[in-house]
Amino acid sequence: AVVLGWRAAIDPKTSEVFLIDSSDELIPLPIPTASSIVPISGNFWIGTSDGIYVYGDDGSGNLVELASVDIAGPVVQLIPQFDGSAAFVTATGFAGIVSTNQETFALEQ
Repeated sequence: AVVLGWRAAIDPKTSEVFLIDSSDELIPLPIPTASSIVPISGNFWIGTSDGIYVYGDDGSGNLVELASVDIAGPVVQLIPQFDGSAAFVTATGFAGIVSTNQETFALEQ
């Protein structure tokens, strides 16, 4: 996934997530096993074994965790919505919509 000069990728062998900056430096993220990454509204939304994490610019050019929510996972699919939210599906049978306004994370199942 690509967002404004940043890239994010999942290592296929370990399922770890790495951010890649404009100078191709790998920055590992301290999150559980990842299964999907989608860019939504200028942020990276990452589905993992136990929830969803959102990483984005903190206003000073640094990519930081903006929000997270625990969900009985693993999250197997994230689907961007036109309003900046994401629909999700988990391997345990949960489905719903998550949205963030940079201060809170709302979950509908």
